[in-house]
Amino acid sequence: MLRTNIFGWNIQNKQSLGEWILDELQSGRKINGFRDAFFSSIYTFELARVIDIAINKKLEGIYNCASADYCSKYEFALKITNWFDLDREAICPISIDNSHFETIRGKNLSLNVSALQTALNYKLPTIDQSIGAFYRDAQCKLKQNIKNSASMLYYTTSDLIPYGRQSVDQNDMEAVAEVLRNGWLTQGPKNDLFGTALSNYCSVQYALAVNSGTSGLHIACLAADLQPGDEVITSPITFVASANCAAYCGAIPIFADIDLRTYNIALEEIEKKITPKTKAIIPVHFAGQSCEMEGLQSIVKEAEKRFGHKIYIIEDASHALGSQYKNTQVGSCAYSDMAVLSFHPVKHITTGEGGAVLTNDDSIYQKLSLFRSHGISKDSNSPKVKNNQWYYEQVELGYNYRINDIQCALGLSQLKKLDSF
Repeated sequence: MLRTNIFGWNIQNKQSLGEWILDELQSGRKINGFRDAFFSSIYTFELARVIDIAINKKLEGIYNCASADYCSKYEFALKITNWFDLDREAICPISIDNSHFETIRGKNLSLNVSALQTALNYKLPTIDQSIGAFYRDAQCKLKQNIKNSASMLYYTTSDLIPYGRQSVDQNDMEAVAEVLRNGWLTQGPKNDLFGTALSNYCSVQYALAVNSGTSGLHIACLAADLQPGDEVITSPITFVASANCAAYCGAIPIFADIDLRTYNIALEEIEKKITPKTKAIIPVHFAGQSCEMEGLQSIVKEAEKRFGHKIYIIEDASHALGSQYKNTQVGSCAYSDMAVLSFHPVKHITTGEGGAVLTNDDSIYQKLSLFRSHGISKDSNSPKVKNNQWYYEQVELGYNYRINDIQCALGLSQLKKLDSF
């Protein structure tokens, strides 16, 4: 059970404190604010987020649930004027003792939320952050022409279903803010930590984070040494990047049709499309459901014997982080050479934009690392150069596909919630 105090946009004909203050000030009326009555009200949608987390964690007991700090009713009104750019002088500070209530009211109604924060491992919003969310939703509804009646904004469900919307909470915001405070914004310690966390989750040896799933597919094709004229078999039911990555290398995308039961690429169609020119196959795990990887691997091994050359299997696992196939994590590369993830906001976790390439092959990982970062090596033991303590040289034609520490911090925080997502 949660004890709380809330404000927000009411769907009934009754104003919350936040709505009443806004309505009065926008109408040009003056109001009184208690300078000695304190509370820690939380915005309704922030409360809903906390309830969702508590349910997922199967939390039991009685807890206070409110904003992480407190303020007076007068200060609360001032905070609303700051966000909505209203007249601060219209608010008169008074004492609750002079309000002439029929019954005595407590002055400190704030709630200590430390126990709930500990139980959920979640940082509750401050009052100012709650009001910020209240303000942003107001602007969104105004832009969408949600009806304005009697100077009150009513929260209604829009007819427009968004293509996708990320779930970002206070812990995510704090993780990003920590990086901004520490000052290492580009490729810093969070980059390696994120890669390690991904490899541990997927039970794979290497995970290289990049700035998009598309970039990941591109460098995977480069690591497979695709050349002009090579053929790459993939699914037609996917995003354009699954085929474009081959075309970037001058290779030819070949589409094999799907299994109508799963919407994944059909094994029998792959067998029809394999030729001596086939250099790679990119199966796409549609909507999180893994392709039949064991069968695909068998087909590829047989084709390699027939044609006498390596055929790479590159999983487009953009939809499938967190999925399993035959009791193994998708991304473990148990049946493939590489697997590519995406962290676009429509995926299971987000870094804003971002992706990763996973592999168990050290030589492939070294190639991926070069292609991600301009083809520049700092390895003085590289066979291409002489030993040099300050070695720094471009040894391949690479790209700037690096992801930054701000994104990796968000990814690390999001990854902790993947199973609940």
